[in-house]
Amino acid sequence: MYRTPYGKHRPACGGACLLANVGSLNLMPLSAGLIIIPCSLWFAFVGPRLAGMAGGVVATPILLLTMLLSLACLITAWITEPGIVPYVALEEEETPESSEEADGHTTLQRNAPKKKLYVIALNGQHYPLPMFRAKICRETEACIERFDHFCPWIGNVVGVRNHKYFVLFTVFTFAVAVEVIHIDWLTHTRT
Repeated sequence: MYRTPYGKHRPACGGACLLANVGSLNLMPLSAGLIIIPCSLWFAFVGPRLAGMAGGVVATPILLLTMLLSLACLITAWITEPGIVPYVALEEEETPESSEEADGHTTLQRNAPKKKLYVIALNGQHYPLPMFRAKICRETEACIERFDHFCPWIGNVVGVRNHKYFVLFTVFTFAVAVEVIHIDWLTHTRT
């Protein structure tokens, strides 16, 4: 159960999941609409014409199944916590060879803010981000284990825990598109 926010991820569903609060970067409702609306139009206009064709009885349930699987994977990728790990920012220590005496920095360079070094903090130990293939997501301000990318189409970061749902979402969505185009093409060439 999640009780505290992590970056822009907020507890939802009674603490059962974390949702990224990224505002207009969340295109998940649009993604769902781009699956539901064309499929609904297909079921309304193309599906009835398939009743008398060979294989037409099978095409409608197959499209319905792949559409539902696509939507299920979309929602699961959206609500699944992507693999958030706790991190801390440490200031890099200035070494003698990097001081202004050693390399002749100007006053502007001396007064520049120190670089921050981010590390994963687990059980009182600090680990470098590459050890977990982790990165800090700019959009959600969270450190994600096995960070892949932030995907606005699912409204979440793709990481270690939701990567398989993201891949399945893209596979099933591609299958829906191919089915709709192929069956529509078949109905137009046979009528």
